Parts: sequence; structure tokens; C-alpha cells
Amino acid sequence: EGWRYFATRAIRGFRAPYLSTGAGLDAALEKAGFAYDASRVSRGPQEPAAGAVTGFALPMIPEGPAGKPVIAMDYNLYVRHSGGFERPSEAEAFAERAHAAFRAALLAEMKGQRKPLQLGFHFTLMNDGAYWNALERFAREVCPMPEVRCVSYGMLLEETAPGGARPALRGGLD
Repeated sequence: EGWRYFATRAIRGFRAPYLSTGAGLDAALEKAGFAYDASRVSRGPQEPAAGAVTGFALPMIPEGPAGKPVIAMDYNLYVRHSGGFERPSEAEAFAERAHAAFRAALLAEMKGQRKPLQLGFHFTLMNDGAYWNALERFAREVCPMPEVRCVSYGMLLEETAPGGARPALRGGLD
């Protein structure tokens, strides 16, 4: 029953291709039994939107020398850095920029409103793994911090369900 269980019960959330949503998305997801949707984009980190289907939003975070906002997702960094074309010779510089953006966004929340930082990643390596490398470095640095929780969307929903304990600061890495 392994894959069948995974496909029918373990997948509890949805992210629309290209983050494109429509007016009927929440109703369709609720009808299909999804617990959360992660297709939204926000101007910065924000709390999940409560409802029949919890809404998570990928934040715009400052990135690069000018601090220009970008969606906190590997693909968006890939397009920003290399126009969507592989440039493996620049992978180290791209990884440094991505890591710096992730770290600055988290530190800003730790010093500010302490909203959860959400990062989006695909199961592919872009620019010779620059963004995976940045994520792994970031996670190794911040996940052990006592004031940070690195959790999936599903884990956060379980923790915030009635009777669950809600931590003071959460970091979502999905």
C-alpha cells in the first residue's frame, strides 16, 4: 500500500503550477480534502491564513546588491540570476546571494514581528545546485537555533490544531 497511501492520504497540501490561482481554488481544494494551499505570494512573511483550507504564502524577500524583492523560491532566484539559463560557472556566487537573502529575511523576522519564513523549492538542481546548496547551508545554520523551528506545512498544521502547542517562532522549509 506504500505509494497508494502516499498518493491518497499523505499528500495534504497543494501548490498551483506557476503559483496561479483562481477564485474557485479554495472551494475545489476543500472539496478534494486538502488541508492547505501554498500557492499564494505575499509582500513579506505572513502568518498562515486560517480557513477550511489553510493558506500559506511564499513571501517576497529582498535579494541581491539592490535588495530587489523576489519570491522566496528557487525557480525565481534562478530566473533572477541567470534568466532561466544554466550558468554553472556562476553557481557559487548565486548560492551566496540566495543564502544571504534567506538569512537576512529570517533575521529581519527574528528582530521584528516574528512571522514564519517560508521558502519554496523544486526537486531539481538549477545553476549546478546553487539554490539547494544555499538552502542546505541555511538550514544547517538556523535550524539548530533554539528560537527557530524548521517544519513542513503539514507539521505546522498538526502543531496548531486544537490541543497542539504553537511555538513562538516557526521557520517553514518546504
